[in-house]
Amino acid sequence: MLKSLILHNWKSHKHNEINFSQGYNVFVGNIGSGKTSIFDAIVFSLFGTTPNITSRKIPVKDLIMSKPVEEEEATITLTFELDKEEYKIERILHRTKSSQAKIYKNNNLIRGPKPSDVNDEVEKLLGISLDAFMKANYAEQNSIDYFLRLPANERKALFDNLFDISFYDDIAINSRQVNNKLKTKYEELAQKTSEYKKLLENYNVNEIKEKLDNIQKEILQINNELNNTNKIINEQKAKELEITKQKLEYETKTNLINNLLGKEKYLDGELQKLKETLKENKSELEDKLTKIKTDKEQLSKDKINLEQEYNNLRSKTLFYNNKLSDLNTKQNEFTKLSEQLKDIPKDINDIVNKLVTLIEDAKERITKNDTLSKTLEQDIITLEKSTANCPLCTQELTHEHKEDILQNKMQNKKEIESKILNDKEEYMKYKQDYEIKNKQREFYNRNIELFEKNKIELSEIENIKKLLLDNTEQEKLIKEKLNNQNNEIQTRDNTIKELEQKIKQFLDFDTKQKDLDKVKTDLKETKVILENIKYNPEEYTKIKENLQKILTEQQYKKQIVLEKEKQSKEEKFKFEQFELLLKNKDSSEKECNLLNKYIEDFNVFGQVSKKTQEQVRSYVIESINLVFQDLWQHIYPYKDFNSIKFNADNGDYKIELYFNNEYKRELDEFISGGERSSIALALRIAMCLVMKNKLNLIILDEPTHNLDEKSVLALSDLFNNYLPQFVDQTFVITHDSNLEQYAKNVYYISRNKETDGATEVNIK
Repeated sequence: MLKSLILHNWKSHKHNEINFSQGYNVFVGNIGSGKTSIFDAIVFSLFGTTPNITSRKIPVKDLIMSKPVEEEEATITLTFELDKEEYKIERILHRTKSSQAKIYKNNNLIRGPKPSDVNDEVEKLLGISLDAFMKANYAEQNSIDYFLRLPANERKALFDNLFDISFYDDIAINSRQVNNKLKTKYEELAQKTSEYKKLLENYNVNEIKEKLDNIQKEILQINNELNNTNKIINEQKAKELEITKQKLEYETKTNLINNLLGKEKYLDGELQKLKETLKENKSELEDKLTKIKTDKEQLSKDKINLEQEYNNLRSKTLFYNNKLSDLNTKQNEFTKLSEQLKDIPKDINDIVNKLVTLIEDAKERITKNDTLSKTLEQDIITLEKSTANCPLCTQELTHEHKEDILQNKMQNKKEIESKILNDKEEYMKYKQDYEIKNKQREFYNRNIELFEKNKIELSEIENIKKLLLDNTEQEKLIKEKLNNQNNEIQTRDNTIKELEQKIKQFLDFDTKQKDLDKVKTDLKETKVILENIKYNPEEYTKIKENLQKILTEQQYKKQIVLEKEKQSKEEKFKFEQFELLLKNKDSSEKECNLLNKYIEDFNVFGQVSKKTQEQVRSYVIESINLVFQDLWQHIYPYKDFNSIKFNADNGDYKIELYFNNEYKRELDEFISGGERSSIALALRIAMCLVMKNKLNLIILDEPTHNLDEKSVLALSDLFNNYLPQFVDQTFVITHDSNLEQYAKNVYYISRNKETDGATEVNIK
């Protein structure tokens, strides 16, 4: 059951909250007031679209309020109850970006914000699609008799879809298609089975098995021989390992003795040399070394002071050089600027100001004379007319007098134009002079301050040169002292190295003496060990040769095994090919038998599906007729058609009318518009009741079209008393006031269309 709908910027609804009730609800309002848009919002909330959007009649952005103010987004919130659970759907539409949607169950978000996820969830909850809802639950304006207006074949397809039995046609078609494919497959498999049988004739299985057994026996025999050979090889390798250890130990000790003898000879020679060299006293050498190191330390300190003094002088020299370079650059700029300023008069500012005055005077004269010339021209035009009056006495002028004045005026005009021409030439000359002189003035004013500043700075150049010369001389003297100091320190360093080398020789002598004693001890011990090692080179050679011979024999037998195994694989492959062909042949024969059975089964299946469709259709029609007949008594208040039936025959669904139980007729053009509307309404409501879904409601937009007052009252009674037994909610959109009086709730929808006002909703 629908509980509430909140609209914000939806079509003509600025902000409306509508609470729905169970039972019969009527929506009343003028044309274009926004009644139908409320139910468009319900459809859009549930399915994320409307039939007009799906058929591309309108874009989604047209659902957002566009007047009196164009809004950027619209929101819809629909709350409904289903299986004692409360659900809420929120949808947001944007004019320039993607829409969003969310669905809540008992205030807990279950899907969203992707609209398609919410659409899927709603269809799963309700068990109905948009198309089925619009056909079964919602009769749009001017579409009450939609089912009656359809051509026969379209009506049959539509009802079969609504009754959910169209898939039986698909089953029958698919059965035929599958059967044809199975027959093709059967023929292919029969051909393969025949090919497998021909290939199997090429194989002699007994011969392959016999050859394979002989090869396996030969491999087993050679492997046994190889196992015996491996035992012999292991014994020989153990002997080889033992004698190799003896050989290695013997050679190691021999090499060690040779090395020790070489070290002994070397150390003897080195000690003899040191004895000849070490004639001075070690203590005297150490005292001399300490004194020279102290002397070197003092020289190093003096050197640091000299380096500091030298660095200070170098910094000053660098500063003076940079200053001198900068002054030389400025000297060039100063010379160039002097040349440029030389041709500019000192009183250039006065000259420019005077030119400005002359230009203004010339402009004033030109303007004054131009005005006078225009006045004279006007006077001349006046005098040239057929009659003219004297400008002083206002009496009419004679022809001679008029000619004299005219000549005089023309002469004056000519003189003034000559003056204007002269003044303009002067103006242009002054202007040209001004442009030249003004550029000179701007250059002068821009550079005179720099010129004076450079002039002052350049006066220091000789002093800087003198300071640079003095500083350079001092720098040379200090550098010479530094060189001498470095030489003294280097002399001390050489002496220190020489003394340290002599002192080190005393230490080397003691170390080498200890090394020599150790070498002699090691040499004696190693000779004893060597005498106790048992190693026979001839035996070593014999064992190695014997082992190599056995290994060669082993390798030869392994090669034979590999060849035999290769032959075995070839025979196994032949046997496997035979078994595979045999298996494929048996499988093909089995599959052929199975396919043959399937072909028979699908023939039966297609016939059964068609029969089942007819039985289901008969059951649905019977259910609709039970409701249809009952509804007809409530909707149609007259007795000329005492009963009505819905039937299926010859590929179409038809409506049959019964007159006084005497004869029947199919629905055709002989009935009136009101009768046709009553039949369409009865069929619509019957379809909704029979195909009841979880959203147990019906919506009718302008259902009273062509109905008279008696029929409308009967219809109102149906909505108020009959339908609430079967559906939770009935929503009727109407202009007919007769439908209001029995409704449980009446919603008055209004809107000032003259001012593009928003829709308002009032509930009675």
